[in-house]
Amino acid sequence: MNGTDARRRILVVGNGIAGQSACDSLRTAGFDGSLTIVGDEPWTAYSRPALS
Repeated sequence: MNGTDARRRILVVGNGIAGQSACDSLRTAGFDGSLTIVGDEPWTAYSRPALS
């Protein structure tokens, strides 16, 4: 793998609102590479209300 390939993949640790927001922001900014989200929850990601 060359350096260009490595920059096309991002690993996001945390399946909560911060991880989801990070992925949303990357897509909004034009990132079209691979996004992988790793979380501790036994279920898939879902929309959660933000805590104040």
